[in-house]
Amino acid sequence: MRKKLPKIFIIFFIAVFILQLTALLFLLVNPARAAVEFTPQVGVGNDFSAGQKVTVGGDTIGKYIRAIYQYGVGVTGILAAIILMFGGLLWLTAGGNTGQVSEAKEWIKASLTGLIIALLSYIILLTINPDLVQLKTITIEPVNSANSNSAGK
Repeated sequence: MRKKLPKIFIIFFIAVFILQLTALLFLLVNPARAAVEFTPQVGVGNDFSAGQKVTVGGDTIGKYIRAIYQYGVGVTGILAAIILMFGGLLWLTAGGNTGQVSEAKEWIKASLTGLIIALLSYIILLTINPDLVQLKTITIEPVNSANSNSAGK
């Protein structure tokens, strides 16, 4: 079974690659529609040219981190479900072989442990240091030009 596992990964990565090429092909066929319909979920950038203090909201960075966290937990959940199914399939096809049954149990335990750690990651970070989950607002001072701040004044 160990020799078939790399083949499964190769097939998986080839399938993902083909899906990405298909998505790129659709984007190349109709790029104007993709550009018009795209609206970012999180605001990007501020106007620093006005010369005033700019307060960069911690919520903007927080939204990015929250989106990445939610995406990561979702991907982890999907992978854990796939590994759990693989362990169950390995157990079903063991045919009473105790070695395969114990290996299947290890796969299932590993998937459940990873899923629990991923879902409890917020609580783990909060326990280690509460500042890791609280993002504060950042104030950025404008940079004065070199001509207005001369050393002779």
